[in-house]
Amino acid sequence: MIVPKKTLGTLFVSLLVAGTSYGQLDRQHQQQRQQQQQQQQKRMQMPQQRQAPDIDVSDAEFAKFADAFQEVQSINGEAQEDMKGVIQENGMKTKRFTQIQKAKRNPQQSANVTPAEKKKMTKINGELKSVRKDAEKEMRAKIEEVGLTPKRYQEIMMAVRQDPEMQQKLKSMMISEG
Repeated sequence: MIVPKKTLGTLFVSLLVAGTSYGQLDRQHQQQRQQQQQQQQKRMQMPQQRQAPDIDVSDAEFAKFADAFQEVQSINGEAQEDMKGVIQENGMKTKRFTQIQKAKRNPQQSANVTPAEKKKMTKINGELKSVRKDAEKEMRAKIEEVGLTPKRYQEIMMAVRQDPEMQQKLKSMMISEG
């Protein structure tokens, strides 16, 4: 898959900021992300020497990871577009949907949800769950297709997030393929 250089930076930053994909939203991965965020916050509070992650990744395995990463990002982008479509097809604006979702997570925010919106939200959330499951299944298949397990993919992903050298290596591999 060829990724234009212009969008490459956006995808790469998106990965590092937002996390891998909708396919990784199961509870186990959410807990891992929370633990990572807590660890990252602790590291930011302490004077630090950034340690490279303790993970061995051969060049061949990293190349597999880079291939899978590009596929996962593509699937994630398609899933996000599908999700926007689901929201809009059900008569709600994406901005309003996001506002209601944020208010659900933060009791201090008020979204003043109407009964009609509640009904739409229920329907939308059901359809979004289906889109997420389909995307997750497709992502897992692509990861396994290149010869990695989802667990190993996630381990390498965490290492890439923590190691600037690995980030640069991934970026370089993606540019050279593009």
